[in-house]
Amino acid sequence: RDHDDPRGVGAASDSEDGCRISAMGEPVRLAKQKQQELRSRGQLYDRLSEFGWVPIPVDPDLGEDFIVQIYHQGRSTGITFYLQAKSITNLKDRRKNDHLSYDLDVRDLKHWEEMSQPVVLVVWDIGLWEGRWALIDTIISQLNQRLPDWRSNKTKVRAYIPWSNTTDDAGLVQLRHSIGRRLYPLIARDKPLEGEM
Repeated sequence: RDHDDPRGVGAASDSEDGCRISAMGEPVRLAKQKQQELRSRGQLYDRLSEFGWVPIPVDPDLGEDFIVQIYHQGRSTGITFYLQAKSITNLKDRRKNDHLSYDLDVRDLKHWEEMSQPVVLVVWDIGLWEGRWALIDTIISQLNQRLPDWRSNKTKVRAYIPWSNTTDDAGLVQLRHSIGRRLYPLIARDKPLEGEM
């Protein structure tokens, strides 16, 4: 289940203004979906820090949870990217062949499409402490091929994230390389590519 799952009888519900209302009719200050979102961000922050990267929380959250500085062997690479985390509790159930399917709001994709820095989506399972990632540029390219009119005709679209894009060490190295390839013309500055990004 993700944080949008319906709740059972006696659980909190949404009011017209989007606030959570408890079974007793009182506003809920910290709803389950918010708790799950906070746990997800905390776990992902810990995972990226453990890998040696520096995740900086973005406040206010306008569609990106972190700005991440990529470090390699303790040294700054000078590369940063935006990261948006989506919290779920059913990662394995969402697997479709070699992909993870996840629905995204079209307005968010349009927003990220305008960003000059790479934007990475991470779908994170708080129970498994793992996730899958994709560059938003890649998701948009796939949508352009699959659904050419997705920007104007839909409110949500389904993204397919490669199952192999993990958040273990090997998967984060793969992410670093993917971002490096995307930014190479910018970071090369007429220098030959040497070593690892």
